[in-house]
Amino acid sequence: MRVQKYQCSFTNCIAEANHSSAALVNILANNFPCFNDVVRFENRKSVRFLKRAQICVADVWAAFDGEGFGHFDDIEKITMFADYRVPQMLNTLGCLWYSPLLDNAIRHKKLIETGCSWEIQLRGLPYGFHHHVRSSC
Repeated sequence: MRVQKYQCSFTNCIAEANHSSAALVNILANNFPCFNDVVRFENRKSVRFLKRAQICVADVWAAFDGEGFGHFDDIEKITMFADYRVPQMLNTLGCLWYSPLLDNAIRHKKLIETGCSWEIQLRGLPYGFHHHVRSSC
């Protein structure tokens, strides 16, 4: 069905988004499972990271210098991408401290399972940090 809907052309997804980066992220997440990065946090709330979809949109914007296929009227709606590297860097710089249990697990190179509470918190931290920095400026 998706093949028929977009006729095997990514440009049709871009056209459907009508110059909206947020719409294109949602089109990708809603129509292509590999872009639908949603997890349940502590069995209570669904958290939408949508990292791949946002990176895809940001890459299109950058590849076309914000013009043509890369023209989005709301590119500022693309957020910082959920990743463990930002908390890692902030911890190294002394701007962020892990709980003793998490710190111990990281120092001993213990596997942090995909979807577990620690992993979701580590991935989500950049969003809160990004929001805090933006609102402080």
